[in-house]
Amino acid sequence: MSICVNCSHEQISGKFCESCGTAMVLDGNGGTAAVAPSHQETAATAAMNTATQQANNEVKVVLQNFGTYFIGLLKNPSIALVSRENLFVNGLINIALYVVAIALGLYFLINSFAKSAMGFGSMLGSEMNFNVPFFAIVFRVFFITLLFLAISWVSTLAISKLGKSTVTSKELVAQFGGLLTPFIVINILGLLSALAGSIQITLTLMLLSLVYVTIIIPAVMVLEKTRNTSDQKVYLALGSSALAMFISYIIIKGYIMGIIENIQQMADFLI
Repeated sequence: MSICVNCSHEQISGKFCESCGTAMVLDGNGGTAAVAPSHQETAATAAMNTATQQANNEVKVVLQNFGTYFIGLLKNPSIALVSRENLFVNGLINIALYVVAIALGLYFLINSFAKSAMGFGSMLGSEMNFNVPFFAIVFRVFFITLLFLAISWVSTLAISKLGKSTVTSKELVAQFGGLLTPFIVINILGLLSALAGSIQITLTLMLLSLVYVTIIIPAVMVLEKTRNTSDQKVYLALGSSALAMFISYIIIKGYIMGIIENIQQMADFLI
């Protein structure tokens, strides 16, 4: 019989106490006994547990605060226009959610389409084995979507500064990310429709979301930023949309069209 000197638990055998986990060692009578942890070990364990608990509590607080932030902006996106630098991280999180939702939605849509094509091929007696590369597609869509968001943000910042706005880069990230909130919900709906295999609904929702974010949001933000600094705020707002469209056109013509051709070739192969 072994007795743990740390918690007095009795057990028949074992290298560790079944109750508290303390290591058991041989005593003077040939039996085993648990060695009580030293003061330093106890203090270190207590400090580690405290740090872990504090970290968990901090994560819970951050999630709760972000949930309140997100719901508040969903109810009234206008409050994003007065966000300050303290919401910079929240803005970045919103941007990440927006991009990830589109990337995953289009991947699941392509994957669903590929499975349907393989099923149709099997019905015709043709054996098809095609795996849609997850990281290749998600990363590419992620990069393209982030590129369009960057175009929108840069256009907004450039024209706002032209209109003598004093908004800082971090404030603009916080405000831009906040305005993405309703479009994140739209992208999530598109993601769900992609999981359901609905091509038209998915593409419609995500395309409208991307067009609004790339072209309309710059105009809304510039109009607000230059409201008290310029008499030509309307032209400045329209100019920001025009700049975003012009840059987007260059990007689409030089890069996106090649990707679309690759997707079309893949679709032709599957069909």
